[in-house]
Amino acid sequence: MAASTKIDWAKPVMDVRDLEMMRGVLAEYCAEHGLALESLEATRKGRELVDWFEFGIRRADELAMMIRPL
Repeated sequence: MAASTKIDWAKPVMDVRDLEMMRGVLAEYCAEHGLALESLEATRKGRELVDWFEFGIRRADELAMMIRPL
């Protein structure tokens, strides 16, 4: 049997404060862009926030910068 080459990276545990912070960043983004929190675009930006959080970005101001278009 061949050895597996799959690498599993440990994901950080999110607590309620992290989720509230990311929701606040998302709500601010949505307000600035006239989006409903339930919109497809908001869902995409929420996924981006989680991805950046898992990558190591933890501060609200840094997360907000990461989801804004250049």
